[in-house]
Formats: sequence, structure tokens, C-alpha cells
Amino acid sequence: MIHKLAPIAVLAVLLSGCGINKIMPDPVSVHYAPGDNMPELMKVRRTGDFAIYYDKEKTPEIPVRVHAGEKIGFVRGGDGAIKAVAGEFRMNVSTDVASAHWKRLNYADD
Repeated sequence: MIHKLAPIAVLAVLLSGCGINKIMPDPVSVHYAPGDNMPELMKVRRTGDFAIYYDKEKTPEIPVRVHAGEKIGFVRGGDGAIKAVAGEFRMNVSTDVASAHWKRLNYADD
């Protein structure tokens, strides 16, 4: 009888939070390119630093601390401009950028 309950016990542990990051990982990056559909803002599960990268550059523009529960991504403003969003941080994305993406640099608790 116990061996029949084992899968239920494992599922209960996973759903209770002891492995939820393995099932639903933190966003590592969020990508935007003109002509693509606007990606949804992604909620950050663990506090850490993200930076925005333009096109295929290897050097980030601005690192930003994003706290657990805040969101990262891109939105279209009322004026039509694309804005990079990371928690409370907002920045216009230049119209001549071929692509941009937020990338996680680290976790604050590591």
C-alpha cells in the first residue's frame, strides 16, 4: 500500500515548494525584436540582477536589481515607444535596435 502512495507524496512535496523552482524556473532572459509579438512580462521568483543587452552585444547596458515577485520584459507605452521594464526600472528602447533582451546576471542569495 505504501508504494502506491509514494508518487502522491512526491507530488505533494514538489507542489508545496520544495522543488517548485525546478518545475517553474525563473526567467533567464526575455527577448524583444521589432515585428515580433510583444512578449508578456515575466515574474521573477528569486531576487537577482538582470541587465539589458542590445542586438548581439556581449556587454550589458544597465544592470538592475529585480526583487522576487517583480516583473521583467518589454511593454509598448501610450506613445507607441517600446520600454524595457525591470521591477520599477523603465527605459526607452531605441527605435534603431534590431533586438533587445533582459538576461539574468546572478541571484542575490548566491
